[in-house]
Amino acid sequence: MQNVLSIRGGGIRGIIPFCCLIQLEAQLDGLTREHINYCAGTSTGALLAAAVAAGVPASQLPTVYTPRSQERFTPTGIAADGKHIIHGFRYDPQNLHNVVVSVFGAAANWTVNDCPIGVMISATAMNGHNWFFVKDNARNKGTTDVTPVPAGTKLSYSKTSTQAWYAGLAVPSLGTGFYPASSTAPKGLLQSIEWTTSTLVDTCDDWVDCAAARQWPGVRETLNPELPSDIDEADLSAIPTLVQIGQKMAAAMDWKQILG
Repeated sequence: MQNVLSIRGGGIRGIIPFCCLIQLEAQLDGLTREHINYCAGTSTGALLAAAVAAGVPASQLPTVYTPRSQERFTPTGIAADGKHIIHGFRYDPQNLHNVVVSVFGAAANWTVNDCPIGVMISATAMNGHNWFFVKDNARNKGTTDVTPVPAGTKLSYSKTSTQAWYAGLAVPSLGTGFYPASSTAPKGLLQSIEWTTSTLVDTCDDWVDCAAARQWPGVRETLNPELPSDIDEADLSAIPTLVQIGQKMAAAMDWKQILG
């Protein structure tokens, strides 16, 4: 294994990493999956990771985030927060499914096992239960009935095999932007609910980075720009700003150097 790509979650802020993938394909020629061996993602990063594995050209990904964003992020606001608390998700999965099917084409019917490169889709529930969806192999259960790794479990690695894996290995992690946390405590019930749901979502978005850091400690390179404001993952009015941030970040990237 030589190149592993990790993509964080962040809803509409997925515009930032897909701008980077467009630049990757422009600089290196060919599809992203032709230049990496493994792709992992959570939330919006999972959508992008699946698109990479399915061979969807990065130039087609803006369709998911700009013209059809209204379809994906429904409902919004307080209704979405309430849905997240009650059902564990904010947006109607059927809407996302419809958009993905139209963009992925025939690959929308693939299973993870059909992907020509390694892929890992991570997810976490509000109760802390974590799932990892990967290809079937002799060391996993071959089923989605996954037993979570208990907190505090230490994973052991063979020093020899780990060194062999790390030789020439690149693990870039594409972020969806961050905004320094405010030290001001939320006021009132509504602000407290919004803060709580936002924190839960951000925790889920971080999970793929945690998994990559655990699997390849000291190798992962995080590429994540600071945002000018605290942009919510469903703030469709921020699309022009996110496009500017993503294009600026992408223009400064040298993918030949990043992937070694």
